[in-house]
Amino acid sequence: MNNPTDVSHTQPADDQPLSGHFLTTGETGAGKTALTMTLMKDLLNQHADGEHHD
Repeated sequence: MNNPTDVSHTQPADDQPLSGHFLTTGETGAGKTALTMTLMKDLLNQHADGEHHD
């Protein structure tokens, strides 16, 4: 369950919503990077927790 969820959640969930939000809000490069970093950190934290528990 970790494998499919990992790929499905990391690829589309990370690319689609971000791109859509940036295109709609027209955030600057700095904001884009900061937002991506925050979301990435969240994803990494969740994955790390799941891996450790597994």
